[in-house]
Amino acid sequence: MKIACFTVPVLILSIGVLDFSKAQQGSIHGIPERFLFKCEGREDGLYADIARNCQVYRICIGGELLTSEAGFDMFPCPQGTLFDQNTLTCQHAANVICPQE
Repeated sequence: MKIACFTVPVLILSIGVLDFSKAQQGSIHGIPERFLFKCEGREDGLYADIARNCQVYRICIGGELLTSEAGFDMFPCPQGTLFDQNTLTCQHAANVICPQE
């Protein structure tokens, strides 16, 4: 059995950065396919969610999306920052190039 262990970047929740409506908490009803993040085929680690303009990141372990105890499967960067896939941290938006889909 493999156990992945890594340090997760700062998990600061900023009010007003994202709308965590029921649709974003995992319901697939009415959500376009491009917004459904999948960990299948990805190595364990942190990933920028480019469908959400790198404002959030996801954590993949064993091909599965990690979900917090509160039921969230995405982790927002603080306001004014984006997740940088190169450094695996939230950085000032001006310093991050978020790939296009």
